[in-house]
Amino acid sequence: MNHNYIIKDLKTAHIWAEGVREIKEDYEKNRNPHPIKVQYKYKHWSIKYESGYFHGYKSMTGETLSGAGPYTKFKASITSKEKFNLELGTENFVTRTLKKFGHNDILTEDAAFDEEFFIKSNNKNIAKDLLASDQLRQSLQALPTAPNIYTKGRKTRKKLFIYWRDGDIIDDIDLLKDLFKLFCLMLDQLKKIKVID
Repeated sequence: MNHNYIIKDLKTAHIWAEGVREIKEDYEKNRNPHPIKVQYKYKHWSIKYESGYFHGYKSMTGETLSGAGPYTKFKASITSKEKFNLELGTENFVTRTLKKFGHNDILTEDAAFDEEFFIKSNNKNIAKDLLASDQLRQSLQALPTAPNIYTKGRKTRKKLFIYWRDGDIIDDIDLLKDLFKLFCLMLDQLKKIKVID
């Protein structure tokens, strides 16, 4: 069963919606679905979406050690003009506790946003410039649960990831479209502030 799609318009979501639902049903039945992969051409970037089941890390005896479960992720390869790393996620008990011990995250000028999210970066100015977009912050806040967003890579070649809640395969097509749009907003804002081409 082929679950690889290339799309040029988010209006074509119905084409791959059924594949996402099949994967979720397969996961619920036998915990071994084939992943679905969607590549969305946005301007000169390629945003890749994948949903499936990660089998975790296994020991030499074959025992699953950790990390097994369903997932949904978005990623795009970007070339950064700056050495810029970012981690953004929902505030939780751990991040609040770390703040009490002096591990402060980056604050925007939006108190409600800062209360809901933690932001870490090696470049505070770029992180603040990225999140200066009202539309981007509002898109993040409008999601039912905030994704974990981070860059990963060496030097200036980066992959920008959006991970949706660990342990979930999304079959809500409107939500998937919102996540694609969020990713587009992030890429546009990074270009606007001249971090990427």
